[in-house]
Amino acid sequence: MDTDALIERLVQIPGPSGFEDAVALAIRETLEGVPGEVTSDALGNLILTLPGPPGAPALMLMAHMDEVSLLVKHIDEAGLLYCEANGLIDERTLPAGRVQVWTADGPVLGVVGSKSRHQVTDAEQRAPIVVNDLWIDVGARSAAEAAALGIEIGLPATNWSPPARMANGHLVSKAIDDRAGCAVLIQLAHAVAERPRDYALQLVWSAQEEVGSRGARVAAQHLQPVAAVIVDTTPAGDPYTPLRYATAQVGGGPVIRAQDARGATGTLYSQAIRRALRAAAEAEAIPYQLDVYPTWTDACEVHLAGRGVATGGLFLPRRCSHSPNEVADLADIEHAIVLLTRFCDLDAAAF
Repeated sequence: MDTDALIERLVQIPGPSGFEDAVALAIRETLEGVPGEVTSDALGNLILTLPGPPGAPALMLMAHMDEVSLLVKHIDEAGLLYCEANGLIDERTLPAGRVQVWTADGPVLGVVGSKSRHQVTDAEQRAPIVVNDLWIDVGARSAAEAAALGIEIGLPATNWSPPARMANGHLVSKAIDDRAGCAVLIQLAHAVAERPRDYALQLVWSAQEEVGSRGARVAAQHLQPVAAVIVDTTPAGDPYTPLRYATAQVGGGPVIRAQDARGATGTLYSQAIRRALRAAAEAEAIPYQLDVYPTWTDACEVHLAGRGVATGGLFLPRRCSHSPNEVADLADIEHAIVLLTRFCDLDAAAF
């Protein structure tokens, strides 16, 4: 499957934090025919292990499967649903948007309520949007009708926005964060699985990144690699954001990160791995970008596992982060695959 079609398939699968099973199943299917062992763990991480020589160290590459979403918290007597955020969803993008509530019998279409602009006061127009104040209308006229649709407390609701192509190879969809990274690892698995190496290669599609990188913590503690590279997306610059705040640009190539931090959480990335990633990009004449960004990623948990893990980060620029319409350049994603394929040709001593 080509990368474009693979990403378009993955972004349409529901995978809120803690509900990644359908994404993991789809990824497992794409790995058929790849040598190595595919396993999963109690948190829902999916792991492909490509063995190296006996006693060889392990390199882990990781991309997260989950997407930001809502969780049903309350169903009122009129059949309207009230929710909590499941991850850092952008509440500004929710009103009047379509969502799918995922029941045992499949999705139920809903619309996030939006007060008529004719009735919005000046004060309401200026007030921040609060997730708990929003409601989802699924067409039910009572709590009993909502229950008959299979809706209950604790079910996830994801943005409903099928992928579409824009000009110049841009893709718009929900969940590009981080199904794009998932696709990179799938294509990488097919590219390098049978190449000789002096290390074991562990490809991990992690769970629950959007709620604190919980899957990454468990995977790194269990697998104990000596080195890792996190493959994720990153907010790119836009007309509202000065370059000093967001230096990555969509279409500028994959981003090799030096540091990220949010509060007391963050990562100082391995200088050796940064050099190796840059060398791989330059050897393939691939455009790349460098950045420092105020966020957390799975690297925050991975690099502190066990006795410590030398960790690098390769990030795919996207605009409109954590919204129904994230925008990425497919060329950046293809470049990331080529870069990591070259990187995996290195000897373990480079890590």
